[in-house]
Amino acid sequence: MAALRYFWKYDARTLPLGIDSLLSNLCATDESRANAQVSNESLSMDVISLRKKSGAAIVTVSKYVPNLLVSWLDQLSERARQLLSTDSLLDPSRMHIFEFLSCVASAVDNAANRASFIGNVMASSLETLRRNDVTEALSSVQNIMHFLGISQSASEQESVINKDHVSAVTRRFAEVYSAFNQLLAVGRRCHEASIRRPSGGIPFQNLTNSSKRNWQNSRFPDEGPVSLNDLSQDNPFVPLWPQFFPSLLQAIAVTLELWHPEIQFQLLQHPLQRYVYAISDDEVFIFTKQDNLSTGGVFGKGGTAGNVVKGCDRRSMNLVPRWSGWLNELRNVSFQLLGLAATQRVLYSADMSHLYPHLVGIVCNQKNLMSMEGRHMAQFL
Repeated sequence: MAALRYFWKYDARTLPLGIDSLLSNLCATDESRANAQVSNESLSMDVISLRKKSGAAIVTVSKYVPNLLVSWLDQLSERARQLLSTDSLLDPSRMHIFEFLSCVASAVDNAANRASFIGNVMASSLETLRRNDVTEALSSVQNIMHFLGISQSASEQESVINKDHVSAVTRRFAEVYSAFNQLLAVGRRCHEASIRRPSGGIPFQNLTNSSKRNWQNSRFPDEGPVSLNDLSQDNPFVPLWPQFFPSLLQAIAVTLELWHPEIQFQLLQHPLQRYVYAISDDEVFIFTKQDNLSTGGVFGKGGTAGNVVKGCDRRSMNLVPRWSGWLNELRNVSFQLLGLAATQRVLYSADMSHLYPHLVGIVCNQKNLMSMEGRHMAQFL
């Protein structure tokens, strides 16, 4: 249905029906189990594929014709809230709903209304990062290891295969990672929309309307610091940065500190905790799909990367093969958010200057830099 966006651009009479159909597909179930209570794990691959493709399609359509959808923004928001409250919704589908709403919001004319709407959309993600248990988990290496179930395995090795414990830890990590990932996805969509505005995403300062059209004869608008308020005129995501940037810095700090020599010395001696530093199955899968990178080394044929624990993988009810993948995901999303802050020029705003000492103390910390592996450095750069 994504291809219908070219038709809807000129005739939008069936657009509401198409959007409603795509939204309904996000909670599609197998016909044979329509009246049964089934978990996401029991869905067929066809249904999962339908949900994911419908989510991708609704984002594609909203990027192409947001101006045609903005008049139904209130109804779409209410429908999205209903879907997000559904337990059967897959995580990728949740992400697609957030991206869909942010794309539609980009067509709102009033900058304050755009920012307010995006703030409401991301309220649940921001609230997750403000929770006491999350704040405490990101405050130190010891706390993040307890949060991920690493510390408990030192005295109770059976805890890594305890079904209830594994489910609880997995749910806790998923909430934190999803919050960061949702912010990243919406932030990117808002940035893409901002650079399509007449100013190209760069707010004009001290310029008249005529000089905006003939900026070559005026002061270049990118000179000097720009306030968050000015940046938010084009990008409605900008006002959210001060609300979660401290949590982002803490996530980067504890992830990097986990690789410090004294922490490695402690964990590598344990038969289970040492797998924190393994190369995850997900990383191996990605590298093996890149022919130019999979011809040798640990990723090559006969290499030691992947299959972290013999006989099980990350989908098994076992924490050990999950740790390395979780830390890789947390590191990736944190670095990408930091890069997005720079791209959106938020990092250089005077309104964020009070966070500079903390930021520099993390990203320029010599011990952090020396403890990184090569794969981490590539992500960092």
